[in-house]
Amino acid sequence: EGKGITVLWSPVLFFTKLSLLLLYYRLFARDRLTKYLVYVGILYSFILYTSSLLLTFLLCQSMITPRCKHDINLFVLTTTTLNVLGDVYLLLIPLAAVGKLQLPTKQKIGASAVFFTGLM
Repeated sequence: EGKGITVLWSPVLFFTKLSLLLLYYRLFARDRLTKYLVYVGILYSFILYTSSLLLTFLLCQSMITPRCKHDINLFVLTTTTLNVLGDVYLLLIPLAAVGKLQLPTKQKIGASAVFFTGLM
């Protein structure tokens, strides 16, 4: 558990999720619910990864030692759980918008399948 990796992990994940959320915003700009869900996702990601970064600095105070001096198992478990919840949320956002499209059911299923490739 190198601190350098942990310090880079939070911003990288935040900007990756931000890019997907902004893509959803552009794709479904006319859908008010999707816009709201994107804003909530951005706020959730910002709070999660900013707090994760700050807690990393607090729990692993030494910049020279590559390992944390404190037991961070609970921190890692909590962050991982919240990250997975954020990923599921990210996968569900486009489904709300796809369900509202004026398309035949078969095409809605196909469009939803494209977004669910993120599960792989």
